[in-house]
Amino acid sequence: MDLAGNAFIQTLQSESVTLKIGKNLEEIVVPKALLAKKSDTFAKLLSKQGLSELQLPEVGVSVCNVFIRWCYQERILPPHDPGDKHRKEWKELMIDTWIFGHNFDIAELQNDVMEQLISHAIFGRPTMLDKVDITYVWERLGDQGGKLKNLFVIVLVAQLELPGAAKTIEQFADLAALRGFMTRLYKSLKMWEEFEVPKKQIKKKWRLLLESETVVSAINVVVKERAPLVMAKRPAPVPFLLGEVIELD
Repeated sequence: MDLAGNAFIQTLQSESVTLKIGKNLEEIVVPKALLAKKSDTFAKLLSKQGLSELQLPEVGVSVCNVFIRWCYQERILPPHDPGDKHRKEWKELMIDTWIFGHNFDIAELQNDVMEQLISHAIFGRPTMLDKVDITYVWERLGDQGGKLKNLFVIVLVAQLELPGAAKTIEQFADLAALRGFMTRLYKSLKMWEEFEVPKKQIKKKWRLLLESETVVSAINVVVKERAPLVMAKRPAPVPFLLGEVIELD
């Protein structure tokens, strides 16, 4: 949902809430309407009249910073350092941010994260995702989060099938214990085999597959329409107490 013109000004003028983030409950003050416009879950949490703070100890401070910046700018910043070490840290932050979007019902954030994750951590570097990432996602999401799981398994197939791939299916055998993993793996292997490209483009098969309509629908979260939000403005300051006698010169 885009915020522009008067709508953006009204959002900034709405009542604020103090988010207490992470184990140390670091404080971030945000307009309530900014959160409610982006998430039905936040809208419900903030609907209680007079609520001035919200504790989110399970949310990382870095993830919250990415989310708040995205609320204002409506974009995810790419990694500022091209080095693989920084890309790895950024990749892990993007995974946690996607999971945050899943937990708080923010499909637009999830899709923006997915786009950045593919563009800056996966295109040309399918080996950037590893078994640790796959296991982490399965443990965090349980039986949910199918879209991110779909991407990770498709990436795994690329690691196995790309020309010159050094990995074999046996190296990932321990992942078979993850619920639903093997079903996704077989579907992705079949998808790879059925996706035909000219021989001259075989090295680009990975990129072309990720851009195909089949994969896009498999990894993008459906964005639901939301009901219009009624925003309460910050109460105007009261210059004197009600019933107080004001003497005029």
